[in-house]
Amino acid sequence: MSIKFIIAIIIALLNIFLGLIILRKNYKNPSNIYYAGLCMSGGLWALFQSLLFIVNSQLFLDFVYKCIYIFAIFPPFFYLMFTYHHPYKLWVYPQWLIKLIYFLPLAYFCLILFGFMDFNVVRFINGTATQNIIFNNFLFFTIYFFFYIVWGILILFKKFKNTERVHRIHIKYIIMATVITFIITGIVNVIMPLLDNFTYDWLGGFFILINFICIGYLIFIKPKVLR
Repeated sequence: MSIKFIIAIIIALLNIFLGLIILRKNYKNPSNIYYAGLCMSGGLWALFQSLLFIVNSQLFLDFVYKCIYIFAIFPPFFYLMFTYHHPYKLWVYPQWLIKLIYFLPLAYFCLILFGFMDFNVVRFINGTATQNIIFNNFLFFTIYFFFYIVWGILILFKKFKNTERVHRIHIKYIIMATVITFIITGIVNVIMPLLDNFTYDWLGGFFILINFICIGYLIFIKPKVLR
């Protein structure tokens, strides 16, 4: 059992645990709900990503990759909805737009779950897991991923310009942490795999943990730190 696997498992479980803590703080607050969803979906993605270190059969490999891509769908959605709600709604989106925001990740989820869409071809050869990206399918996922993330970041910048001091400090730290995190994870877990390069995809979990712990602690656990 490799050190990388042990570290990756710990990181994944910490993300999930953090999400549960934030949800327990106020399970009725949309900000808590969506940020907890961000932590837990990111944690589950990291958990299945870590299982690639111990995969030992083609059946297990297929299952792990399906779960990786299922849980990769939801962090951009939860992030966008978190930025929309936290610390307040700057404006109210029409119902058709909210439904569309929900529809895209749910449609991806169903397509992957029921085998109508694959993002890669995976094989277990001589004890080693290999994969080749299905470019067009993964390209659509890449567009979806960055579209939701950039949308969320733009919401935060708009709120930063139009909010009071206390909320502005919160939003500043959210912008700093999430921009850095999603740039790095976007490169190593989205852009590089799109080009069939998986050398550093295991690093993504490290960066999402840094982001989630910092923001989760400062915003939800010890908010007075920023005052």
